[in-house]
Amino acid sequence: MKKILYIVLFAALALQGCNTESVDSMSKLTKSTIRIVTEIGDTRTYITDDNKIHWAESGEQLNIIYYSDNNSSELSQTPTHADYTIESDGRIIFSADIMTVEGVASHTLGAFYPYQHVAQSSSVVLTIPQAQSPTAESYDPTSDILVSREPIVIEGDVEGIKVSLSRMVAFAKMTLKGIGAGEIIEKVIFSSSAKPAGSVEFKVHEAATVENAVWYNEYEDIEITRENWVATGEDVVWMTTVPTNLSGTDFTVTVVTDKHSYTKSVDLTSRTLDFKRGDIATFRVTLEPTLDLSGSWKLTEWRGVKPSFEVYMQIDQNNNVTMWQRITSREWERYQSEATIESGVISGIYSDGVEWRASYNVTIDGDSMTWTDTTDATDISVYSRVELPEELPQSSPTTQTSATRAVSERFL
Repeated sequence: MKKILYIVLFAALALQGCNTESVDSMSKLTKSTIRIVTEIGDTRTYITDDNKIHWAESGEQLNIIYYSDNNSSELSQTPTHADYTIESDGRIIFSADIMTVEGVASHTLGAFYPYQHVAQSSSVVLTIPQAQSPTAESYDPTSDILVSREPIVIEGDVEGIKVSLSRMVAFAKMTLKGIGAGEIIEKVIFSSSAKPAGSVEFKVHEAATVENAVWYNEYEDIEITRENWVATGEDVVWMTTVPTNLSGTDFTVTVVTDKHSYTKSVDLTSRTLDFKRGDIATFRVTLEPTLDLSGSWKLTEWRGVKPSFEVYMQIDQNNNVTMWQRITSREWERYQSEATIESGVISGIYSDGVEWRASYNVTIDGDSMTWTDTTDATDISVYSRVELPEELPQSSPTTQTSATRAVSERFL
């Protein structure tokens, strides 16, 4: 579902009679108060079904950048006050001290959120955070960026002025399926070669601020965390991005919980996924646990009983498998394989080109690992995590001929 968020803030200028001596003693400064009226909510800026913007009762600030007459080369900036007013009808009134020179015909100003002092206010660069902490219902407000669409020109004693704010970020609402209910989600990482994380550069005091802005796609990863995040099996993840068209590229979602690691890579060739400015891209991803089999293992149960033979395995992070077996021989036999794991199924090829006799459904629970033959449900092997005995040979893998293979069958 595509939603476009529009925000209109109404501002009125009130000139107050506080004349302060100018620094050059030849002119006087007047403090003008900008009033920005909008609704409030329980959190900072967030999305609701009414597509309106909401603000917290405290903690919000805008940056106001302004100049006098046509002297845009001398820009000033000021934050809105932290102690804005909440009115009984639900509106809040931001205020900012704009120091204007008495007698100047006009002043031009623009605003953006969230507040950030910028070294060169003529060209503002704001970065969308790579680390974001959304809620279950909405995005992280600190990852939002709002700017005034057009500069506001104040001439004389104007009672009211109108300011329109536009969003510079895109929204993504991602639903994750497959995470074990009750697991504690520690973090979610969204990554893509299209680099959806980055920054936006704009000139808030010039016309057509949004149209003339420039976005930079700089980083591949966005990391999302949330306090006390308990998985339900169908979990919604909000994030904001640089406006980015991922169509025809790819993305990967990695989820780390207190029990498992999940991952899903999606090829978007001939598929569409476009993160548009101000819109909500909604999509679903089904995850599977990432099997980390690395470590040293001993066969402790086979077909429901303790085996009368011995098998050890060493598996590295790249799923290279070294197996030692003592089945029909008194001597240890050593084999090396390259394994592949896909959708919870492991298969492999020995270093001499011989394929494993079967592929296996793999599950792992702590220090116990279970392999079940995909074609024979009674062929179940249970391995326990152990330290390898020092007696195991570390020489080159055993290479068997067809004649010896009949005598000494490989376990896998």
